[in-house]
Amino acid sequence: MCLISSSEVIVTTNEQYGDDVLHGLQMITVRNYRLEKGRELQLPHKCVAIALYEDTLDVTSGCVLYQYTLTGTFIMKLFEDTTGSNTGSRHILLL
Repeated sequence: MCLISSSEVIVTTNEQYGDDVLHGLQMITVRNYRLEKGRELQLPHKCVAIALYEDTLDVTSGCVLYQYTLTGTFIMKLFEDTTGSNTGSRHILLL
């Protein structure tokens, strides 16, 4: 989970539907003391962790760290290390 504004967070999702898994980001907003689902962004990779860094979202699939805009547009691959299953996650923690 990552705070992206004073009233909005974004969480990573990996939902199983039969044999398919949908990966993405779910925005959640607080309005009138209630939580409301906001935008949902589908991504082509597993989403393990997320961080906001200078108006971009850094999302790791475990061994790859990707950078996206707040609207879900892919910017670039920041890091990749396939020697382990969570080698990219430690880079999220450094932000």
